[in-house]
Amino acid sequence: MPQEVEASRGAVRPARSGKGVEMDSRLKHRLPSVVTLGFLVAGFLLAGFMARAETLLVCPQGCPFSSVQEAISRASPGDTILIQAGTYVENLVISKRGLILRGEDPTRVILQARLTDQPVISLRAPDTRLNNLTLTGGTRGIHVEFVQSGEVHNCLIRGNATGVFIGLRASLRLVANQIRENGDGVEALNAGRVEMQENVISNNRGCGLKADDRSELLGSDNAVFANGQNLCGSAQNRTALLDQTPPPPPQNLTVAPAEWTNQGRFEIAWDDPRDVAGIAAYFFKLGSAPTSPTDGTRRDIAQKPLIVENPPEGEQPVFVWLEDGMGNKTHVNAARG
Repeated sequence: MPQEVEASRGAVRPARSGKGVEMDSRLKHRLPSVVTLGFLVAGFLLAGFMARAETLLVCPQGCPFSSVQEAISRASPGDTILIQAGTYVENLVISKRGLILRGEDPTRVILQARLTDQPVISLRAPDTRLNNLTLTGGTRGIHVEFVQSGEVHNCLIRGNATGVFIGLRASLRLVANQIRENGDGVEALNAGRVEMQENVISNNRGCGLKADDRSELLGSDNAVFANGQNLCGSAQNRTALLDQTPPPPPQNLTVAPAEWTNQGRFEIAWDDPRDVAGIAAYFFKLGSAPTSPTDGTRRDIAQKPLIVENPPEGEQPVFVWLEDGMGNKTHVNAARG
């Protein structure tokens, strides 16, 4: 076999045959096509990364859209629809993935059903997010079936036959919503995964939270009270969903007059802390510290400020602690004045 010497390394190697030269030549001819294909793929990927979701603006007058459904129809998956204050009389159907409907204020952006025998919003696509909206006047405020993901946050859902209905294998996350003054509050029937966190479900004529055995309910710190029946069906066994935390102590408690006086009348005032279930009542006690959650006089929260007349002579400390809408309370959180 002919041999050639590689000068730089002093190595001996076989000379290339003609067939080998032809193979190298074919490989070289293929390289431009491979490189071109690589650039095309990179271009498509870059175009995908450069794509950005858009924001569509809706308001009663002077915006690109005056109808929420029209904005939904024109939107692309992943777009945000920003809704300014107003009442929009429509029944919405959302069938594009990843849309975000966000109102500027949940008490001022009102979606009212035009057809009262239909839901206000029907969710038919995953990853929908509804924020800061009032939903009213429909058979259901929200109706969702078969959709595997979505979130409803900080919405007021009232005045519907059912506030939120989650059906056939659907999954939904409910966070910090007010669901009240409906026929039923939340109903999960043959649903998938329903996550609930810090919702207030109250003053519904029927059931506050209703579920069957097939529906998976998860979450905590939900306030469910003052309904026709608070928990129905298998929801009666899901007490871990409920708010069980007593309110924090009263804030900025003051006694006026602050110094001893012979007037015989004192006014005790404070700021109520934030509580998921809201503050419903307070307890107070003069003299010694309370020893149990009910070791004091209870008054409705509407009876603020607290007026104490003709207390016993001498300096008398006053202790005040709070009760929330779920009935949670503890004397441990009493503020002293």
